[in-house]
Amino acid sequence: MSTLSQNERQALNDIFTAITEKETFFSKLKESKGEIKHFLKLLIMRNRKRLKHPIR
Repeated sequence: MSTLSQNERQALNDIFTAITEKETFFSKLKESKGEIKHFLKLLIMRNRKRLKHPIR
């Protein structure tokens, strides 16, 4: 049997849950940041092509 009481186990569980939630939040934020950079890069490239070759 564990030496921790029920309340102590629950507190530890809550702490680890909060930590993992924050980690997943920040990893999602990093992923979306990469997607936004990619999207902006595509828009800039598209504009450059239009400037070089305007529609007649």
